[in-house]
Amino acid sequence: MTEPLAYTIVNADDDDARRYANSRILRRSDYRVLEASTGADALALLAEVKPQLLLLDVNLPDMSGLDVCRIVKANPTTSDILVLQISASRITAEDRVFGLECGADAYLTEPVQANELVVTARALLRLYSREQENRELLAALRHSEAQFRASFELGGVGKTQIDASTGKFIQVNECYCELIGYTESELLGLTPSDLTHPDDRRREADLVAALLRGDTEELVGEKRLVRKDGRIIWVSINAKLMRDAAGAPERTISVVV
Repeated sequence: MTEPLAYTIVNADDDDARRYANSRILRRSDYRVLEASTGADALALLAEVKPQLLLLDVNLPDMSGLDVCRIVKANPTTSDILVLQISASRITAEDRVFGLECGADAYLTEPVQANELVVTARALLRLYSREQENRELLAALRHSEAQFRASFELGGVGKTQIDASTGKFIQVNECYCELIGYTESELLGLTPSDLTHPDDRRREADLVAALLRGDTEELVGEKRLVRKDGRIIWVSINAKLMRDAAGAPERTISVVV
């Protein structure tokens, strides 16, 4: 069974007959296979084409395949390439363990059956695909977080996030700090009620309770805040219960002042 996937495999082996045989097996399984006969050639090829998998002989003429593997895994630009170490001479359990400790993702000993080589490569490439999906997801999350942070900090209005369970601030922007006269570290130990004028606290608590119950989607109104220097200021507020990607409410309240 073949997989119509655009995977590239580099086959590094100085034995011409074995390299030809293994490359032929992999090509018949619809993989693109590029060849190298030395460690230096393999490293140059990896840098040039960035394959998903390296089939790497342990005994190469210019350097050990184990050293090649270490170099690949130590380089941030190639570390995500999966390495399938293979050997016809280092075939003991200790050799396999040492190869894996050097960074190989799998280790096979010659003679290797065609189906064993193919299913091992296929399993490693499935792993590569899952890891790539995770990397892309993390990159998207970092991008989303950066966008949120830019919007949160540069909005030109006071913004806060409140943990609905504890009632404490979990994030505040610089504009809010300037408005209320407290530093960020001071505010993260407080609750909005601590800054609200005593005469407004009961009404605000009732409105927040209604928001958490789902009686309303948004809390809009005015209230008095007591700055750190004791001055009282009137502000307009807009509070919403944050929702996750599926639209379910979270236990975090976003407030714009």
